[in-house]
This record gives sequence, C-alpha cells and structure tokens, in this order.
Amino acid sequence: MENASKALLMAAGILIGLIIAALFSYEMMVVAETGKVHQEKIDHENILEFNAQFEKYAGKALTAQEIATIFNYITEWNKNNETFTIQMEFVNYVGNGLDILRDIYNNPRSTYTVEEFLNTSWSGTSLDNNNRNYTIKISQSDYNKEEGRIQKITFTTK
Repeated sequence: MENASKALLMAAGILIGLIIAALFSYEMMVVAETGKVHQEKIDHENILEFNAQFEKYAGKALTAQEIATIFNYITEWNKNNETFTIQMEFVNYVGNGLDILRDIYNNPRSTYTVEEFLNTSWSGTSLDNNNRNYTIKISQSDYNKEEGRIQKITFTTK
C-alpha cells in the first residue's frame, strides 16, 4: 500500500510538472506573438513616416530649393540602401510639348544631379525663370505593393 501511494504522488508530481511546462510554453508563444505584432506596427509606422516626407510635397507647387532638398535626400537614401531604392523620373513641360529630360527608372543609382535637372528645365525658354514652379508626382502604382513604401517619384517642371 505504501508503494502505491508513493507511485500516485510521483505520477501527480509528473502531471503537475507537465501542466506547468505547457503553461510556460503557451505563455512564451503569446509573448512572441505580441512582440511580432508590435514590431509589425513599428515597421508600418516607419513606412508611413518615410512616405510622409514625400507625400506632403505631392501635387504642390515647389521651389527649386525644395526640389533640391528632396532630390538630395533620395540620392543619399539610394547610396545607403542596397535593398530598397527610390526611382526618380525627370519630366520637363517647358517648350514645345513634352520634353523628357531623363528617365532613370531602371537605374536609381544614376549620377544625374539636381543641378542638371534645374538648369535643363530653365534653359531655352523665354518664361520668367524666377517664377518657375516644380512638382513631384506620386501615383498609386509608385508604391511597393508588399510593404507600401514609395518606390518612384516623378519630378516635373510646371
């Protein structure tokens, strides 16, 4: 009888140990899932913050200085990020019809400078260059479908 009661106590101890181990592993899964959700939220907020740097300028009349600031930021970003680059397209509506200055859609690491864009957009025109406005365009297709980050910006003279 004494052996039977010791066997029951050992079985109860093992059962309690298994229950504690199961609760511990469940708690670890919950903590890991919470961390994953939190990280996804942080990543999403970072993408929204990244996009907001450009979206605030989209469709508005910009000065050459604002265009230079945006252009330089994108150029620096592309130099420092191997996995994700922002493509830039330059379009000039000054003169006879549509004159595409440079499309570097396939080469986001181009050495094309903002000075070249600004100088080319001002040359050969009788318009008052002091009042020249620029815009940037970001369409729905210019966002990366997987993560939602802007991947292409079009600089345009107006």
